Amino acid sequence: MKLAEPYTFFVDRSLGGAFVAGALREAGRSVIVHDDEFEPDARDVDWLQAVGKRGWVVLTKDARIRTNAIERGTLLSSNVAAFMLGRGDMKGPQMAATFIAALPRMTKVLRRWDVPIVATVTALGGVSVLYANGVRLQPAKLVRKLGIPLPPQGYWLRPEKRRGDRPALPPPKPGMETRWEVRVSVNEEPPPLAPELAARLAEEAAPEAAIVVPTELVSPHRLAVLSAKALRKAKPYEGFVACHSSEGCLSIRVAPVVGRPCHPHHEHPSLRP
Repeated sequence: MKLAEPYTFFVDRSLGGAFVAGALREAGRSVIVHDDEFEPDARDVDWLQAVGKRGWVVLTKDARIRTNAIERGTLLSSNVAAFMLGRGDMKGPQMAATFIAALPRMTKVLRRWDVPIVATVTALGGVSVLYANGVRLQPAKLVRKLGIPLPPQGYWLRPEKRRGDRPALPPPKPGMETRWEVRVSVNEEPPPLAPELAARLAEEAAPEAAIVVPTELVSPHRLAVLSAKALRKAKPYEGFVACHSSEGCLSIRVAPVVGRPCHPHHEHPSLRP
């Protein structure tokens, strides 16, 4: 069974209730926000069943819905179509731009496949279907034939440091030609910024929004005064002058040349330049 058009998008609580929902509404889509229909602490298995009955399309970045056996089972048994961000570290404007860029591909998936559907959305708006008509899609025949190892479920949703080493490719079979082909897209542009974010960036870039740093302190802190005196008396060493907290001032190192940075030590060796 395919969902009827026009589609209604259900924005899960993990995506917030402003940027993604606002961007979709500006694009002319029907949108339902989690907290407008359910309690904030509603269980995923409960709202998944309700969303499935109403034929809404779920947008989320909660990886547990796909990796947790109970929640995944509820999603599939409730005939839900769910599109999940492949990255969980994206901010609101980024998520909004990603889903807007993915809208044509998500629509194509919804028109082609029967529910339940589970698909991931990349940062550039790409869509990969994992489940369609409730069945896990199998890798291409050539991949299986060559014995190319596939990452475990949820591999790309993990932080990069926790993914571990990628499985090595099997050695080529006797008589098989070995060839590497690299394709690079030079014309691909990132998704457009959400209008609200673009306006905010333009506002911050305006000359009147610049932060002006005074060249002379009007009412400096006592430690700043003591540090300045100590630095004036200090002899340069390796291009810097320094003072230490043992002298009753800040522990800092600064270049005597204008334009070079001042480095607070904060008494922690790992913070020292």
